[in-house]
Amino acid sequence: ASNDGVAFGVITSGTISCITDRFETRTFKFDNTIDFQWYEINFTNACDDTGGAGIPSMQIAEVQLYGSVLSTNDLELGTQFSLYPNPTQNGLTIQYNGNDPLTDVIVFDISGKSVMTLDISAFNESQRFDVTRLVAGVYFVKLETASGITVKRFIKN
Repeated sequence: ASNDGVAFGVITSGTISCITDRFETRTFKFDNTIDFQWYEINFTNACDDTGGAGIPSMQIAEVQLYGSVLSTNDLELGTQFSLYPNPTQNGLTIQYNGNDPLTDVIVFDISGKSVMTLDISAFNESQRFDVTRLVAGVYFVKLETASGITVKRFIKN
């Protein structure tokens, strides 16, 4: 983990057993009491389920990092926040009907890099934002209030 994207420290390490089935979902948990801006995951060993007769390989379709268990405020905030249309090509409408005013709305790319900070000074329940300058891909919108933070994903075509 890192806060500068350059110097990374080890949070945890271990061995992941090989599996031969496709479309398998597995969850691994580790304790981390410090918030970091960047995380790097290193998969170092390929699997050879034949015991040495085959070609070692590795196939990883998706890796997701989740924070700690959500508080009641985080769950409530997530239900008060929506994005549409999703997927989108040009514009994204953010709708928020919570009681606390928004303090930050930031768009991150798939690598966790902040790509847009949205101007919410005139926000009133919903606002459309231009996303035409973003390249096609998966993005995350982080919405923050004084009482919680939630993140939603959208796809830019």
